[in-house]
Amino acid sequence: MRLRITLETAGTFLVVLTTLGAVAALVVVGSLKAASSDLLVQVEITRDPTKAEARWAIGERLSAALAPDLATDDLSGRAARAQLLTQRGDRLLEATAAVALAGMLLGLVTARPASQSTRPRDASTSLANTSSNGTV
Repeated sequence: MRLRITLETAGTFLVVLTTLGAVAALVVVGSLKAASSDLLVQVEITRDPTKAEARWAIGERLSAALAPDLATDDLSGRAARAQLLTQRGDRLLEATAAVALAGMLLGLVTARPASQSTRPRDASTSLANTSSNGTV
């Protein structure tokens, strides 16, 4: 038995693939933002220890992974890396929006029209007797 691939099936597969790609990109954007925020918090803590903000454990791990080459006392380097991560996250977010829009258009173009996807309807009959002679 041979599997028949229709335009609707291929379109559905591509929309699901595009959606998964967009979700993965959003996870990366969130990771970049968390790492950037943690780097900025590190800079603020080093500059003024009295204003110590709580650091998020995930942000700590991500900033350590994305900035292992920076020394602890290199404040300008950490601030520059935070700005770079924020900028890259913003560009990736814009690209993700374009991919999501393309996925929606792909779904719109490849979807079967509603008039073709529903079965023919039976003649409707009322469930209750709606004729009345005026008595209750």
